[in-house]
Amino acid sequence: MKQVVLQPAAGSLNRAEASAESLALGFVTLIPQMMGVLRRHLRAGPQLELRPGQFRMLLLLQMFGPASLSDVADRLGLTLPSASKLAEELGKIGFIARRTDLADRRRIVLSLTPSGGSALDAVQREAQRQLAELFEPLTAAERKFLACAVSVMRPLFAAKPGLAVGAASGAQAVTKKPVRKRLQNYQKVTV
Repeated sequence: MKQVVLQPAAGSLNRAEASAESLALGFVTLIPQMMGVLRRHLRAGPQLELRPGQFRMLLLLQMFGPASLSDVADRLGLTLPSASKLAEELGKIGFIARRTDLADRRRIVLSLTPSGGSALDAVQREAQRQLAELFEPLTAAERKFLACAVSVMRPLFAAKPGLAVGAASGAQAVTKKPVRKRLQNYQKVTV
């Protein structure tokens, strides 16, 4: 087996800069393009009647479990009234449940319902299918390179340290591991 070192393709080092600033600029410009492609693909698929904001709220509740309305608003970057309106819409169609926190009656706790989970699963399956088609033309080495990049990036975009999104269900605040500790979990990619 031949070991593959993950680095830019030959000759591309002059075009690709690896500073933190250049990576940030690359992602700032790439993410909207990726989201646009994903939205176009999903519009071409079966109608699941979920707007992007609704999808994001359901996904957040699936990932972190029950959470207060204010935590969800903060995590989604919404105002409290906007998050409340979105939660009300999702509650009316039975995708989330709203209840008053027993420990603090001023606090509203949101949770994903089974039908909300089913709708979210359907959207995620369709998105995965569409993205798989997009990645199909890549070589096996290119797909392995991207898979490794995703595994390195995932912890960087995890929940903010100290934001206890799942606190309503008894979860602890999320803590950030040092980069060195996170990278110990990765292995060399072989082709």
